[in-house]
Amino acid sequence: MKVLITVGIFPPDIGGPASFVPKIANILTENGYEVIVVCLSDEKIEDELNYKVVRIIRRQNLIIRWIKTIYTIIRNGFGAKYIFVNGLPMESYLANLFLRKKIIRKIVGDWAWERGRNRGIVEDSFDEFQQNSHNLHIEIAKFSRGWTATKADLVITPSIHLSKVVESWGVDHEKLKVIYNGTSISDIDEKIDYVVHLASCASPKAYSKYPINTLKSGSIGTINALGISKRHNAKFFLASTSEIYGDPEVSPQSENYWGNVNTLGPRSMYDESKRFAESAVHAYVQTHGITGNIARIFNTYGPNMQINDGRVVTNFIYQALHGNDITIYGTGEQTRSFSYIED
Repeated sequence: MKVLITVGIFPPDIGGPASFVPKIANILTENGYEVIVVCLSDEKIEDELNYKVVRIIRRQNLIIRWIKTIYTIIRNGFGAKYIFVNGLPMESYLANLFLRKKIIRKIVGDWAWERGRNRGIVEDSFDEFQQNSHNLHIEIAKFSRGWTATKADLVITPSIHLSKVVESWGVDHEKLKVIYNGTSISDIDEKIDYVVHLASCASPKAYSKYPINTLKSGSIGTINALGISKRHNAKFFLASTSEIYGDPEVSPQSENYWGNVNTLGPRSMYDESKRFAESAVHAYVQTHGITGNIARIFNTYGPNMQINDGRVVTNFIYQALHGNDITIYGTGEQTRSFSYIED
C-alpha cells in the first residue's frame, strides 16, 4: 500500500513535523508500506533513506512554488491510498481535487494564530483568537485553516481541547480523533547522556499572562527533568536568567550576589520559578551526585523572536519599523548585558 505524506519542514529543518514525519515514515516503511514524502526545503538534498523524499525549494516566487507543489503532489499521489497531511494543507487539498484520495490530517495548533502572533498583528491568547474578529488578512488565514481541515476524511489532534477547537472550525465531530503525543520518558530504554532544560516563558507579556504555567515550568518541570537526569545518570543543564537577581542593588552582579527579589512583585512568577529551579539543581547535585550546570543568561535575542514579546530589543525593532519614537523606560541611565543567541 502506498502512502503520500506532505509536510512543510523536514530534516535538516528543525521542528515538530521535521521530527515526527521521519519517524512515522520509517514505521510505515518497516511495516511494508511504500512511502513518499513531499516537503519544502531550503536546498536540494540527495536523501539516502528507505523511502522517497521529494523536495521543493522553499525560497522562490510563492505562486510558482504553489504550482510546483500541487503538481508534485499530484504526480507522486497516483497509486496512493492515503495522503497524510502534516503540512501544506491547501496545496494538498487542491491536488486532491484531481487525485480523489483519502486525506488524513494532523493538526497540532493553529498556524493562523501563530502567524498573527509572530508578525505582531494579534496579541490574543490561543483561545481568545478563536473567538475574536481580526483584520482581513488574518480572517482569510482563519478561513483557510478551517476550510482545508473540513476537507479531510480524518483529523488527528493531540488533545481533547484542540479537538474541540478544530470542531469549532467546522470539522464534523465524527471525523476527529485524539491521539495523545506525549511520551513517558521512563518508558525509554535507550541511554540518555544529557538533559537540557530550556522550558519557560521568558517574555514579560507571556509570563504576566500565564503566571501559573511559568511557575510550573520552573518547579514541576525542573523536578521532572532532574528525575530523568538521575535515572539515566545524565548530565543536566539549566538555562537560568539574570532575573534571579530581581531588582539588583549591585551592578554588575557577581555570582556571589544573592539578589533583591520581591516574591509578590509583577515579575515574581518568573524570578521565583528560576530561583526554585536553581535550588532544585543544587539539591540534586548535593543529594544524588548528578552533574548539574546552571547558566544565568542575560537578555538573549536573535531570529524568530515574536516581535511583540515585550522585551527591549524587539520593542526597539518594532517601534523603528513602524516609525514610532523609541521608548526607554526610567531615566535612560540603566545598563544591560545582551546575549546574541548564536554566542
